[in-house]
Amino acid sequence: MNTKLLKYVITVAEEKSFSVAAKRLFLSQPSLSQSISNLEKEIGTPIFNRSTVPLSTTYAGDIYIQMAQRILSIEHQSLMEIGDTIDNKAGRIIIGISLFRNSTIMPPIYNAFTAKFPKVQLILVEATNDTLLDMAMSSKLDVAFLTDTVVGNLNHVKLFSDRIVFAISQKNHLFDKYRLTPNFSRINLNELKKEPFAIVSAGSNIRRICELIFHDYGFIPHIAVETQNIDVCYRLSIQTNIVAPIYQSIINFHQHTNSNIKLLLPDFKDYVADVNICYSKNTNLPKLVTLFIETVLTVVEQEGWNKKICI
Repeated sequence: MNTKLLKYVITVAEEKSFSVAAKRLFLSQPSLSQSISNLEKEIGTPIFNRSTVPLSTTYAGDIYIQMAQRILSIEHQSLMEIGDTIDNKAGRIIIGISLFRNSTIMPPIYNAFTAKFPKVQLILVEATNDTLLDMAMSSKLDVAFLTDTVVGNLNHVKLFSDRIVFAISQKNHLFDKYRLTPNFSRINLNELKKEPFAIVSAGSNIRRICELIFHDYGFIPHIAVETQNIDVCYRLSIQTNIVAPIYQSIINFHQHTNSNIKLLLPDFKDYVADVNICYSKNTNLPKLVTLFIETVLTVVEQEGWNKKICI
């Protein structure tokens, strides 16, 4: 549709005169009249009643002008939004992130980014690490927060490292055996092999690390609860006799001060996972996504995550 013709019709209707409208549009009066006549032939009915003084619109003309105004309004809004996108003021970013990371690191990142780009929509896709990896590799995500997993066709930037700790409460008979210290007590995990565990489901990176830990210590744990939510494991360790392997960051983000909980480290070695922000090498990274990644790195530095979580 030629929106220039729509503007011609609206201007003639406002001025109620072809000659005055022509001057306003910087056109000759015959040229404007011919353009309107051709349009009326195209739609099959007159838009203007030329027998009245001043010029008036027909019933069909009123309908046409209402629709023309709507179309021009939509065109203007579209051009404004496209302009905002070009200037990185608007758009959307599809972000892959685990349920746990979403509840901990995303709030300050969201606040920092939307303060600069309030018109940008952040679409959060929550899934396991394995699922997010597949989506990132197939370019279904603009960026993904992935733990440890780095593959050939993904670029990645390390944000911080996260250590595995084992949480137990006073409800567990081993609680009094270990001292409550800021740096956590070391434990031979074989002492836990008969204890009930709450463990995150398969497909998550912490589950993979836990399986490595149990393999290193040579026992198969008694899994009493399996869940997709690491926070559920942590809560169970607080309120029951369950042992929960969790990321150290859950303690930092929850500002853990509960004296009824002790956090234990394997005596063999530290088991650590790197948290990265990743994006596909196979697509050109939009400027808006680059700005989001820069914001994430700034927040990590400002919040000190790379210092108080990093091992």
